[in-house]
Parts: sequence; C-alpha cells; structure tokens
Amino acid sequence: MNYKEKMFNTTIIYFIGQMGAKVLSFLLLPLYTNYISKDAYGYFDIMQVYLGIAIPVIFMEIWSGILRFSVEKREREGLENVYSNAIALSAGLFCVFTAAYLIANHFLHFQYSGYIYLYAVVWLLDLILKSQCRGLGYNRVYAVSGMITTFLVAALSILCVFVFHMDIETLFLSNIIGFFVNDLYLVARTKIYRYLKIRQINREMLMTLLKFCLPLSINSVFYWILNSVNRVIIVNYLGVDANGSYAVANKLGTIITVFVSIAMLSWQETIFSAKREDLQKIYNESFHQISHILLYGSLVLIPLTALVFNIFIGQEYRDIYALTLLMYFSVFVTSLNSFIDVLFSAIKKTDLLMVEKVVGGVINLGVMFFSIRTYGLYSSPVAIIFAQIACIVINVILLRKYIMIRIPVSFMVKSLVGFAVLSVCYLAKNYWFNGAALLLTGGVAVFELKDFLLGCLGMLKGKLKRRAS
Repeated sequence: MNYKEKMFNTTIIYFIGQMGAKVLSFLLLPLYTNYISKDAYGYFDIMQVYLGIAIPVIFMEIWSGILRFSVEKREREGLENVYSNAIALSAGLFCVFTAAYLIANHFLHFQYSGYIYLYAVVWLLDLILKSQCRGLGYNRVYAVSGMITTFLVAALSILCVFVFHMDIETLFLSNIIGFFVNDLYLVARTKIYRYLKIRQINREMLMTLLKFCLPLSINSVFYWILNSVNRVIIVNYLGVDANGSYAVANKLGTIITVFVSIAMLSWQETIFSAKREDLQKIYNESFHQISHILLYGSLVLIPLTALVFNIFIGQEYRDIYALTLLMYFSVFVTSLNSFIDVLFSAIKKTDLLMVEKVVGGVINLGVMFFSIRTYGLYSSPVAIIFAQIACIVINVILLRKYIMIRIPVSFMVKSLVGFAVLSVCYLAKNYWFNGAALLLTGGVAVFELKDFLLGCLGMLKGKLKRRAS
C-alpha cells in the first residue's frame, strides 16, 4: 500500500469516527450559551488553559514520544520496550504533578479543586491511551473512542442542565465522566497492559524518550504563550465573563479544526512512518492538497456561520459576531502552521521548534499587551495571526536544510482575497448576500478540489471492488 492510499484509508476512518462526534459537540453550543453563564463558562475555560500548560510541561508530552517511537517499532518486543518505559516515566511524573497541584491549591485555593484534579487525571490518561492506541494501529478503536467521549459529554450535559439544574458543575462532571468511561473502553479494547513488562524498563529507552520529549515540554510553554496565554491576559484585563465570550468565539473557530485534526492524524502517521528520503516528495504532493482543503473549508464556514449564528448562539453571547470572523482567520493560519510543525518530529529535530515558538510567543505577547486596552477581545486573534505568520516564515528557514517548504504566491492571494470578500458579506449581516456567497464559495471549492475529490472517489471505488471480490 503506497502512502497516498494509506493516508486516504486512515483519513476515512478518522472522518467517520470523529465527524459525528465533533458535529454533536458543536450542537451543544445552544445549550451552553443559553443555560450556562459567561462567568461559569469563562472560569471553566481558564482552568482548561492552565491545565493545557501544566500537563504537557510536567509530563513532557510523553504521548507524542509514545506515538513517534511506536510507529517505528511495530514488532511485539519493540512496542513492549516503548510502552513499558513510557508508562514508568509517566508514573514518576504523575507523582510530581500531584505534589505540584497540592502545593498550588494550598496557596491559591482553586474553586472546584477536586473537579479540576480529576479532570486533569482523566484527560492525561486519555492522551496517553489514545497515543498507544494509534501506535498499535487500532485506528477504528481510536475513532470510536472519540465518539464515546463526545456522546457521553453531550448526554450528561443535557442531564445536568435540565434535570439537576447545574451550572459550571455541568462542564466538569460531563467531561470527567466522559473521559473516564472512554479510558476504560480504550484499555479494554487495546489490552495495553499486555505490553507492560517490568523487565523492559531500561536506561537506554528512558533516555531516548527524554531526549525526544524534553524539547517538546519546553516547546509547550512557548506554544501555550503563542496560542493560549491570551485568555489569561483577557481574564486579568477584561474579567472572567469576557473570557466566557472569547471561549465561545474560540469554540466556533475550532469548527475548522474538526477537519484539521482528522487530516492531522493521518498526516502524522504517514509522515512518521516515511523514510527520510521520501519526506520531500510526500510534502510536495500532500501539503498542496491539505492547504487548499483547509482554505476552502475555512471560507465556506464564514457565510454558513452568518446564516446560523442566531440559531446556535444565545442572546448573552451575541456580541461575539464580528470577533468570530477574526477567530476563523487566526485558526486558519495556526492550522496551516501546525501541519508544517509536524515535520520537525518527522526528522527528529524537535529542539528546532523552540526557536519558532519563542519568537512567535514574544510577538503574540507584545501585540496583546500593546493593544488589549484599546481593542479588547479583538486584540487576541490579531496577535495570534501576526505571531503565526512569523512562525511560518521561521519554519521555512529552519527546515530548508531538510525539506524545502514552498507556499505559492497564488495560494496567499486566494486566501487574502477570499477572506476579504467573504468578510464584507459576513459583516453586512444580509441573508441573501451570505446565502449567495455560500453557494458560490462551495462551487469554487468543488472546482478547485476536483482532482482531489475524484482521486478519493477512485480509491473508494477500488476499495469497494476489492472487498466485493
């Protein structure tokens, strides 16, 4: 099986498994924005932001190391070596995390501290177990696990709001139980415990994991500064309720990442399993398609959002209409760069990522502090856009010794013109303009992506024929 067919197969599996779950997550927005206050949503979101830096730093993104090395070592003994040492390392780091959390809670007195700790634990387990699942090649199990979490979170959210009349507890409990049940499912299906052997724990593999993961831990700090610290600044300058509004706008922006995350999963597995000499060819052939799918997916979303915004967003949160537009563009640029970032792990040069993240983080912080008093919430997506564009330029320079990154001028022109024209229609708030824009943009997308769509259709037909025979 060539890399194109392999990438197509994994993408289809992930798409089927995650698309329904992600759509359902989006459909929860009316529930959250109508029945959960801005303060509650803002507090839950800022706790996620803090955990989003604490977990990757303390645990050194061990799940990335698990995936990277298990893709290389698919034989039984190799997997036992990777998983046994990774779990041993994780167990030690878990003690560090628990001690750090208890000390932090003693001085800071977190609200809902028990919920926060449990949420962190099940979230961490979910990251590790999903990486092991993908490392074993259990893509269907991975896809189903995403559906389990989302459906449980949705069902429990509805139960907590309408039956028990909970507010912020809805967000914590639904996610904790959803992750916990999913973790049990992953353990039962993958039987990961069969690969854990004390005799396999050795200094060599532990040091290999540390060498690969430690730079990722440091990079996580600057990635957080580049993408998430803005919400901490928003809370300090504008308040928790403002962060609630920003969190919902960000939730709308992550609709783009539904498709990005699906493509990223297959992109990672393809690029990690490729030979070094094949990386340039795979990049040249695949990244062009990925970038154009990302572009047209983002553009179609703009008029679509204008048409359904008042349906999905509660009255209290409707001040984010214009902000959502900027969020879409910032998520587009961030997603484009994230596909390039994967190449550093593919060539095992994770230390080079630090340069990019440091520069990007400094730019993001500078723009945020300079503009937040004047432009409020709008300063955040603008800061991220400037920082991510700088990161793309740096990545092109850093990778040129290994892989030549080319982003055609024609693609940049399409992106700027497309976002500019559709933004005018969006801000006009005219249903006829946005309806026509949606149809026109969809038609252009089909035309531009026709080769990719026909190729997918051909591979799907071939797969069906082989199964029939």
